[in-house]
Amino acid sequence: MVAADPWMLFPAWLREELTLPPGSESAKARRLAFLFVLQIRAPIWAAVRGAPEKQVWNELRDAGLRPWVHRRLATAAKLDRDTELGQLESFRQGVVVVEDLASQAVARVCDPDPGERWWDVRGGSGLQALGLGAEMAGKGTVISTFEHERARRAAASRLRAGAFRNIAVKEWDGRHVPGKAESYDGVLLEAPSSGVGTWRRHPEARWSLSKEQIAELVDSQKRLLTIAASAVKTGGTLVYTVATATQSETQGLINDFLAENRGFRLDPFPHPLEEGTTTGMLQIWPQFHDCETRFIARMVRTTKPS
Repeated sequence: MVAADPWMLFPAWLREELTLPPGSESAKARRLAFLFVLQIRAPIWAAVRGAPEKQVWNELRDAGLRPWVHRRLATAAKLDRDTELGQLESFRQGVVVVEDLASQAVARVCDPDPGERWWDVRGGSGLQALGLGAEMAGKGTVISTFEHERARRAAASRLRAGAFRNIAVKEWDGRHVPGKAESYDGVLLEAPSSGVGTWRRHPEARWSLSKEQIAELVDSQKRLLTIAASAVKTGGTLVYTVATATQSETQGLINDFLAENRGFRLDPFPHPLEEGTTTGMLQIWPQFHDCETRFIARMVRTTKPS
């Protein structure tokens, strides 16, 4: 009997690039556990934004749904994979949104204070801006920028349905800080990436990227992180996140950035999903949290640029 090699189900570059998952088992066993979970359909995670979470989860229970509320992130709950939310009033009002657990963890890591001014560099679907707005209790300002007007309009429509009015959506030229440099209390960059974290929902995506394209992505990530860093005031926060687990896009990139930008240092933070404190860098793994694969780094500017 010949055992199939699980690596054959994935592009060759993943074997070279994959960060080693934590654990007490052998390195081989830890990598195989990760590959195995990538073959399992992802669950639905929901987030509460702008209402008491206990009240909302009770509404879902009254509707016959079964939310499994995360023990540390009480605004997050896992739902059955075939759950339909469209008939719920809280969903239509934007109080409940569909958002992966690892994505929800990003705003918690940012930890913005009410009244602060934050820049969400690449607005995407608007979920990260919504998370920041929730953490800030609707006070202060979140500027969410988009390089394409169509994406900006779609996010604006989605955010209008929500509970927060402190989020502004703007088109961005992809090069310059919106407003004055070094003026933001915090900047969040969710950079384009190899997207390993999305493979449970989009398994076909694993074959759409080459090793050479990863190098191009890293160049783009470095460029965007440099722009994002220039917006942060002294004492302010810079958060970088990507939905992947490749060494070159995660720890490697952050270590290079810190070596070249002495005015920043890692800012340790409590793990948003379990006990303990991180070094300032965190890799979230699906085999432990049943969510997407995501890397988050939090840094603080200690001095003005020279």
